[in-house]
Amino acid sequence: MPTVLWALLCKKAERNQYKELDIIGEFIEARFKTFPVTPPPIFLVARLRFPDYPVIYSIETRVSDPDGRILSFDAGTELESKNESIIFIREIKGMFPTPGVYSFDLLIKGKLLHSINLTMSF
Repeated sequence: MPTVLWALLCKKAERNQYKELDIIGEFIEARFKTFPVTPPPIFLVARLRFPDYPVIYSIETRVSDPDGRILSFDAGTELESKNESIIFIREIKGMFPTPGVYSFDLLIKGKLLHSINLTMSF
């Protein structure tokens, strides 16, 4: 099972023409004038370390509201690691109904690998 070396939420993440990772606007809190709100896309970025490689894993993402209800679930993206570590980038879009702490989770086969909290407030 891979381990998460680091993970973050940001406004934009992509690989540039040199295959370097460009990250813009890391955050742990977001403020809005009204709720429900549909913010611009949020990017979940993580560096995963694989104990054995090459290997293929299906990485799932889940977003839960402050009451634990699942708002978004991605059934999985297959990642093939030919190296010891790999960068995972997921763009998340959606509506957030109320202020509170939202959980952005990485899972493998339904098992929680890592969680990042994002506080949304007025």
